[in-house]
Amino acid sequence: MLGSTILDVAIGLIFVYLLLSLISSAVKELIEAWLKKRAVDLERGLRELLGDPQGNGFVKKLFDHPLICVLYRGWYDNKDQSIFKGSNLPSYIPARSFALAMMDIIKPADSVAPVPPPAAGNVMAPPIVVEVPQPHAENNRDHAQPNQALNVVAPPIVVEVPQPPAGPPLASQTQALRAAIQSTTGAQTPANAQSVGLNQAHLNQVSAAEIKKQQDQQKQDKHVQQALLALVDASGNDIEKVRENIEAWFNSAMDRVSGWYKRWTQVVIFIVGLVLTIIMNADTLAIMTSLSQDKNSRELLVASAQGIVAKKETGILQTSSSDLDEKKFKEIRDNMAKLGAFGLPIGWNSNDPRSMPSIATVDWFLKLFGWLITALAISLGAPFWFDLLNKFINIRSSLKPKDDKPNTPSETKPVKLVVTT
Repeated sequence: MLGSTILDVAIGLIFVYLLLSLISSAVKELIEAWLKKRAVDLERGLRELLGDPQGNGFVKKLFDHPLICVLYRGWYDNKDQSIFKGSNLPSYIPARSFALAMMDIIKPADSVAPVPPPAAGNVMAPPIVVEVPQPHAENNRDHAQPNQALNVVAPPIVVEVPQPPAGPPLASQTQALRAAIQSTTGAQTPANAQSVGLNQAHLNQVSAAEIKKQQDQQKQDKHVQQALLALVDASGNDIEKVRENIEAWFNSAMDRVSGWYKRWTQVVIFIVGLVLTIIMNADTLAIMTSLSQDKNSRELLVASAQGIVAKKETGILQTSSSDLDEKKFKEIRDNMAKLGAFGLPIGWNSNDPRSMPSIATVDWFLKLFGWLITALAISLGAPFWFDLLNKFINIRSSLKPKDDKPNTPSETKPVKLVVTT
């Protein structure tokens, strides 16, 4: 009996954590939809990947490319991408679109020169030999000699058709792309201005800070150039392999961006959970004490938890910024209504001594400690508590007696008497 009570208290407490986590997740999604944190992190990651901290070089060309600009509305503004201003940029870019756009930016498709005719002395491709049959001999019946057989097929005429010069091989395409990378990622800065013919008077007009800024940009361009050249060299003169290498390079950078977003999400959920805990006065110690003493609340919570697990309502854990804000607010209201229907010491009710601590310092210390436990539990997320709730419900079902009928005396089987004579 005692073990069953402890198990029910644990199930009730986990169910409360699940509802609070769902409320916090919905609030976090509303905040993310307003701040567009995914899009801001994506743009920041691309700036670091392409060595363009100001966003006016490769990053701007990338977002303005036709393969990328169709993923968002408006135009790219490198000065208006802030977590506090929001962003109109996409929150996701396919790796293939990124690779094709980068290859087209470095070496545009329309910049490929037509194949020139072969110069004198070059070896032409071997001609194609076509055999053209002659007319049937019976067509010349009237001109046939008397002693000559009819219906004799004449030998075909051999015609040589020259082939056009072959297009550039794949090796030449990768070499052309490599040359384009070396020329495109080079920056013209005051550090190398003398080599390109700029006069000293122009250099004197450039401030030291601007020179330092452009020198740093040149170093970053050099790093990007080395990365792209390494990807091209690792392709083995296969242009498709170059694209795959660029895709893998992009995906590795996006893994880092995903880490930024996950850490931000954990911090936001903890802050939202702490604020929600204080507003709703969700004290873990008070809730656990109430569940251990109030059988009705305990059974009501367990029955609700069993209903969710039995229906497999995993859809309550799926939240996305594409949903309407009204749905998020409705989800928050519904979960808060569920918490208020269980008779738990949640909320600031002056008539309920369970929710209002006394003026003693020890009581307030325990209240703060209970709030902290609740906030930490909420930060674990709704999927964690749903999986744990499912495990506890299964344990409770396995411990429940299979037959709840009262014990009845076993029926007496009839005994057959065999009389032998």
